[in-house]
Amino acid sequence: MSATHQPAAPTRDASNDQPAQRPPRYRGYRLDGPIQEFYRAVDALERDSVPYAYYLKVLAGRDQPPAERAHGGPER
Repeated sequence: MSATHQPAAPTRDASNDQPAQRPPRYRGYRLDGPIQEFYRAVDALERDSVPYAYYLKVLAGRDQPPAERAHGGPER
């Protein structure tokens, strides 16, 4: 890891003279680097995630017409 925490520039791959692919990252944390950095990526993913039950409620709310969402359910 660099002291500036800036992403490294892509390196050149001599086999086909194309820029090499960057290593996979999540929120700047390398997923193929040191295990501590991988754990930090997993922690960041957990902070960014919502419970599945909440996600299902959000999806169900998208199926309701706007009038139903405003009143919390089907119109009466």
